[in-house]
Amino acid sequence: MKAVLVLAMVAAVLTGCYSTREIQVEMVDATLIRIDTVNRQTENEKQLFTWRDQKNVEYTSFESMSKVYTVGTTITVLRAR
Repeated sequence: MKAVLVLAMVAAVLTGCYSTREIQVEMVDATLIRIDTVNRQTENEKQLFTWRDQKNVEYTSFESMSKVYTVGTTITVLRAR
């Protein structure tokens, strides 16, 4: 009985570590189109960046006020396929 349990555990561990999934994202370039300043907490201002890719999908990100970006900057983002 113990041997069967040990074999079952070994089989479960070996099959759990093997994955056949494919990558479900793609890398695309997004351009910064708008910069806003928001107050997320009291006395804590953040910059809200709005990015747009070639298919007009918009992304947002928050950064500290010390980061300096200009409108038109291009970055690479991950988009679901």
